[in-house]
Amino acid sequence: MRPVPCPRSFYCVARHAPVELTAKAQERLRLLQAWQRLSHEGMAGARAAQVLGISRAILYRWHKGVRRPMWSEDLVAAACRLRGAHP
Repeated sequence: MRPVPCPRSFYCVARHAPVELTAKAQERLRLLQAWQRLSHEGMAGARAAQVLGISRAILYRWHKGVRRPMWSEDLVAAACRLRGAHP
């Protein structure tokens, strides 16, 4: 079996510190998380948006734009250790 290298972006990410969110971004994230909790508890997305006092379309747009890491920090660390041990 031939080892498959990780994409170049994977190695670039490890060199950067986590990004600090601005106050505006933190507020958006807080609203988005509240909306998701309400939706998971069974409230309709439109009703949850109304309770939070923000447009449903905006919440869906924010939800679409949120980028979640594909790998956890532990998995990235383990991959780095293995790559170092087996170049």
